[in-house]
Amino acid sequence: MVRRRHPRVLFLAVLPLLSACSGQGGETTQTPAVTDAPTVLTSPGPPSGSLTPHPTPAGEPTQAPPAHATPGATPVLAPSGYADVVSVKTTGTPGDYTFAVTLHSPDTGCEQYADWWEVLDEQGSLLYRRILNHSHPDEQPFTRTGGPVPVESAQKVIVRGHMNTTGYGGQAMSGTVEAGFSADAGIGADFAPDAASLEPQPDGCAF
Repeated sequence: MVRRRHPRVLFLAVLPLLSACSGQGGETTQTPAVTDAPTVLTSPGPPSGSLTPHPTPAGEPTQAPPAHATPGATPVLAPSGYADVVSVKTTGTPGDYTFAVTLHSPDTGCEQYADWWEVLDEQGSLLYRRILNHSHPDEQPFTRTGGPVPVESAQKVIVRGHMNTTGYGGQAMSGTVEAGFSADAGIGADFAPDAASLEPQPDGCAF
C-alpha cells in the first residue's frame, strides 16, 4: 500500500531550502529606520554671561536723552513797593512822539498805586509826564500811552515810573526811539529826585 504525501507537507519541507539558497552570494540590504521626529539644527549661542544687544528696527529713530532746557531771561524787577517800567514803545515823528509805557506796580487802590510815568533826558530834566488818574490792582502789568513827547529819534532818554507812597526806585528803561529801549540798572531813586515836585501833579485818585 503506497502512502501519498500531502502537498502541504512537501511545501513546508522545501521552504527552508529555498530561503538558504537565496541568501548565498547575495547582500542583505538593511533599510534604515524612519522616525517621525524632525531634525533640529542648533547654532552655537553667545558665551555664558554675555549680553546680546537688541538692534534698533529699521526706520525707527534713535531716541536721544532729553536735553535740559535753558531758562529764558527773567526781567529784573525792583522790590515790592515800587513801579517798574517793563516795556516802552513809540510811534510818531521826531519832536512829536507818542510813548506807550507798560508798568508793573503793587497797586492796591488809591492808598497805594503808580501815579505817573515820565520821560527825562540824560541830565535829568523832565521832558514829559503822564499822570495816572486811578489805581490798577486788577490789571498788572498795564500799559498807558502819552504824548506828544518832544524828542528826536536818536536822542537818548530815560523812562521811569513813580508810586504815590514810595516815589522813585523801580526799574527804569533808557534808549532812543531809533534803537529802542532796555532796562537800565544805573537809574536809581537818587537820579533827579527833585523832578517829583515838578508839574504836572496828580489831582486826586478816582479809584
